[in-house]
Amino acid sequence: MKKLYSFFVVILVLTIPAAVYSQTIHSVTVSKDTVNMNEKLETNVIWSSTNSNPVITKVSYRDGKIDSVLTNPTAGTQYLSKFFHYYSTPGTFNILVNVGTTSTTKIVVVRGLPNQPPTASSVHIEGSVIVGQTLVGYYAYADGDGDLEGASIFKWYRNGMFVAGGSHYILQAADLGAMISYEVTPVAQTGALTGLPVQSSAVGPVLNPNLPPRFVLVEYKANARVGEDVGIKIKIVDPDDNIVNFDATYGDGTSYNADLSIYPNLEVGYNPSHVYSTKGVYTVNLKLYDYHNLPVNTNFTVTIEDNVTSIETSLPTEFQLYQNYPNPFNPTTNIQYSLPEPAEVSLIIYDMLGREVVTMVNEYKNAGVHNVKFDASSLSTGVYIYRIVAGKFVETKKMTLMK
Repeated sequence: MKKLYSFFVVILVLTIPAAVYSQTIHSVTVSKDTVNMNEKLETNVIWSSTNSNPVITKVSYRDGKIDSVLTNPTAGTQYLSKFFHYYSTPGTFNILVNVGTTSTTKIVVVRGLPNQPPTASSVHIEGSVIVGQTLVGYYAYADGDGDLEGASIFKWYRNGMFVAGGSHYILQAADLGAMISYEVTPVAQTGALTGLPVQSSAVGPVLNPNLPPRFVLVEYKANARVGEDVGIKIKIVDPDDNIVNFDATYGDGTSYNADLSIYPNLEVGYNPSHVYSTKGVYTVNLKLYDYHNLPVNTNFTVTIEDNVTSIETSLPTEFQLYQNYPNPFNPTTNIQYSLPEPAEVSLIIYDMLGREVVTMVNEYKNAGVHNVKFDASSLSTGVYIYRIVAGKFVETKKMTLMK
């Protein structure tokens, strides 16, 4: 008698849920859909996150250049990240924007036209002309591309040298993508020197050109509450070896100013913190000035609402040691850390051999965000380590001193 075997086939149908992203890209806009080569392109990304986990916002320009910023967001808060770029080759570029695990694209056309240089129409010099002295002055200007941010009027030459007399001077005018020289004849008028520059082919190339600094990134909270840091982050670069002055005017009667040491073409991050005490809509102006060119400015608005949360819920939700700013630095920098609860805190700076350099904090601290200023005037150029111990929380970061 044959045995009958019954086979039961069980088919499992697995339902794979759709991916759920923690980040939302609300909009991506560019300053122009069509730009010339070497003309400034500004990309604005408005985004938010459902949690406070770190988020990387990245823009791939598809010409080999990628800009990114790491943010520790406040859940539900909208951030606006401004990225600045200059294409050097023509073509159609499908810019890729990533915010965490979410992405979108934006098409930009780069024309094979050179960026148009600025033009000047009149000059006014403060004071008198002195041999070897950099002059301070103003002139009326125009720019066909609308990107004049660094026209230089501070260096006057004749045959490559500063001059004290004579009838002809060289005016160096530059924007972020092009430069041009003007031949200027100053005339005495009401105790000052004025002149009408006339472009001359005999002038030749720009003498000792000095390019202005520029913003690579500006990020901030588009909406925040009273008593909450608006989270401004910037990245800047300067083509020349200059001291760059950073100035922030917050629109509430307060401002911040600092000199930053920047090596040529090295991107430097900076996080100037600011807290508003009353609700309202404020216009913030950020300015870069390298003492050679006209200041480079960017503006934005922040909306501040009443703080309806309790003191407990407005405190940090986790222990954190932030990257120092500025970095690299010379000779001072700021180190910030957050405590969700009171703790005994130790913050020590070491050299790369592990030798203790200085103890910055060694005491009991209340919950909140704390800032420590580190002065390295007596130290030599190099990489240093700073380490925090707060209860069971331990974290280490590196910083670079450049003199």
